Amino acid sequence: MVIDTVQLAVKGSLWLTRPAMVHYATPRSHMLEMADELFGLVLAGKITSEPSRTLPLEEAAEAHRLLEGRKTTGATVLVP
Repeated sequence: MVIDTVQLAVKGSLWLTRPAMVHYATPRSHMLEMADELFGLVLAGKITSEPSRTLPLEEAAEAHRLLEGRKTTGATVLVP
């Protein structure tokens, strides 16, 4: 997707931001501490995540159609 930033200025008070991990985790040691904390919470079961859709491997083509058509949210997982 290409966004014409000039059009944002023309329409008034619209703005665009593109944060990156480097803005929140500098130096690298801070990023590693954050990762350790996150994965510790995941391993402790305090943070969980379930796929929003599970499809059999035989339906891989359908999974691709859904992804390409922007018909999914969250993870789509293929299972044997």
